[in-house]
Amino acid sequence: MAADCSPAYWFVRIRLDLARLGVSMTEYLRALRAEGIPCGVWADIPAAEPWYERQVRAAEPGAWPLGAADRPRRPAGRASWPNAEAAAGRHVTLFVHERWTSREIDDACAALTKLERAYLARTASSKGARR
Repeated sequence: MAADCSPAYWFVRIRLDLARLGVSMTEYLRALRAEGIPCGVWADIPAAEPWYERQVRAAEPGAWPLGAADRPRRPAGRASWPNAEAAAGRHVTLFVHERWTSREIDDACAALTKLERAYLARTASSKGARR
């Protein structure tokens, strides 16, 4: 992790280069879970969901900055957030909690390292076989 970054308390997002690893997100998640690491794809983008806009519209004018009467409204329906949606599809999320100890952290690091090495070796051998 970059020195100037800090993860949220309940999850850590890790960007994957799936093309370099030669694996799909589904396969990667299945393998990481098989190593006992709680993970998933955090694809929720609350501001993109219709319920979020309804909640904002229901706010008392002035009670919340986004509920101000003069706030521009976007059209009804699901909004498009292409950058956020693309980012969600490239990241695996580790679901951590306050009971994680050094052991769980070490286990997660070991599993991530194991998968990276295995997938890179598989990708390298398949490239060699094509020559």
